[in-house]
Amino acid sequence: MEVNGPSRVWLGLLFGLWIVSAGFSGCAPESAEATVRFDIEEGPAVETLKEAARQAEVEFIFSSCLVEEVRTLAVKGKYTPFHAFELMLADSPFIVVQHQESGVYSIQRSPNQ
Repeated sequence: MEVNGPSRVWLGLLFGLWIVSAGFSGCAPESAEATVRFDIEEGPAVETLKEAARQAEVEFIFSSCLVEEVRTLAVKGKYTPFHAFELMLADSPFIVVQHQESGVYSIQRSPNQ
């Protein structure tokens, strides 16, 4: 089947965008070995998780309603982002998870809660 006219232009544009996005590694997961220096005070999870994600330059998705009563522990020093989030949430009913393909972090209720 041959594509002509405007459809051909759109297909070309879509293919070009796919090539650009396939070559963009900005959303790829960080290396498991990469450490970041964290300086996070103990405090409300809504604020501290955002700050930790900012310091690590990673994406962290969570519902502010879900953690509005949660306080996280302080984290200071060099850690992988995953380990830092684990330490912060150690005394909470949540665990950190990382999406394998995108590298995005999120939280979920601990199965032990």
